[in-house]
Amino acid sequence: MAGGSVFEKRAVKITSRQSPSLLGKVTIKTQPADAKIYLNNAYVGKGNKKLTLKSGAYNLTAKKIGYNEVSEDIYVSVGDELKVTLILNTPEDDNYSSEYEFKVNRTPRNARVRILNIKEKYYDGIRLEPGKYRIEVSKKGYKKIKRLITLGEADKTVTVKLKKLGGSSGHEMVQIAGDCFQMGSPKSEKGRGSDEKRHKVCVDDFKIGKYEVTVGQFRKFVRATGYETDAEKNAGGNKGCYAWSESDGKYAWRKGVYWNQPGFEQKNKEPVVCVSFRDVMKYIDWINKKTGQTFRLTTEAEWEYAARAGTTTARYWGDNSSQACRYANVADQTTSPKGHSFNPKHECNDGHWYTAVVGNYKPNAFGLYDMLGNVWEWNCSDWSSDYNGQEKRCSSKKYATGFRSIRGGSWDGKPTYVRSATRTWADPLLRITYIGFRLAQD
Repeated sequence: MAGGSVFEKRAVKITSRQSPSLLGKVTIKTQPADAKIYLNNAYVGKGNKKLTLKSGAYNLTAKKIGYNEVSEDIYVSVGDELKVTLILNTPEDDNYSSEYEFKVNRTPRNARVRILNIKEKYYDGIRLEPGKYRIEVSKKGYKKIKRLITLGEADKTVTVKLKKLGGSSGHEMVQIAGDCFQMGSPKSEKGRGSDEKRHKVCVDDFKIGKYEVTVGQFRKFVRATGYETDAEKNAGGNKGCYAWSESDGKYAWRKGVYWNQPGFEQKNKEPVVCVSFRDVMKYIDWINKKTGQTFRLTTEAEWEYAARAGTTTARYWGDNSSQACRYANVADQTTSPKGHSFNPKHECNDGHWYTAVVGNYKPNAFGLYDMLGNVWEWNCSDWSSDYNGQEKRCSSKKYATGFRSIRGGSWDGKPTYVRSATRTWADPLLRITYIGFRLAQD
């Protein structure tokens, strides 16, 4: 059969209820039925297509590999119902092909490829007509690449390598295999709180920081953004940071005390303190944007699972609090620079009154340091005195009020507080010289 087209036209009266912008209808069929249909050179589908068009002139084209393409110019008027059949015939040369194979070799291999100026979705080996195509290759955490590709009368493969955004985050993460465990403490555990009901909880795989976030890491954030913490802004009606002072041996809100001046000297590799939950969220927003990664805080359940590292004892080293000083920076026999002492305390000596450099003590079985002691750590979970499922998820109230869970004990933590099951909470605006944070990832 010779190639060409057949169409019929039937006028329909437009009533007042019909939209004036829906002026005419066109039904398009092709032979063969799976030929590609183009309207004014834009791909609209295959086979039987029904289109609603405004009044005007249009070009219809049908294409299929192994067949000569066929075109038809039509004019649509108000109320038209057109039926067009586009018939393609085979060329004399059976080896003729008007489309060619196109492929993008990309790194990472699972990066997404889009061809921006056609409707068809890209797949490796897609067949395209000769012409110019705008491609986009993207993957979360990598810099997106766009290119204009010219495809001639031959198959073509292009190679694209994406670069990671922002380079390394500077945070060493440990992969944790999810499992079920008994969260909370047995009634027989010394120092147990009434909010530590033992119950089965399951967590998925996740990553957690090998160390607590340090002063040096937080300093990079402040320098890059000019951010002022809640302590510096005297947020929430309280001045500065809630801090212990050598001068009076007490905790109090102290103006001018903040992360970079916590009232004692800190090294860059010591955990940052005097940061509110809101400060922490701002840090996470910044590092996620900088690196293209998705850091967050641990849920309360993830934190305890990671801290226990498979143990069921009060602490990941056992039940004996006097062995703490090999594993944690806690309230112990160490005295302050001016002779103050902890009471109650662990009966050992860890060599530090204030914070210690992260990783200074022995890790738990998961290879995580300072999960107990050094600083309490903000969690992303809302706190509830009765476990009600909040412990398994992050709060939906990113910056809003409402208590958040904090876990782990600190450099001034007595034995009761330095246990894997110990729970406490804080308002998101609270900042204290013994609260810091640790990052997590899905």
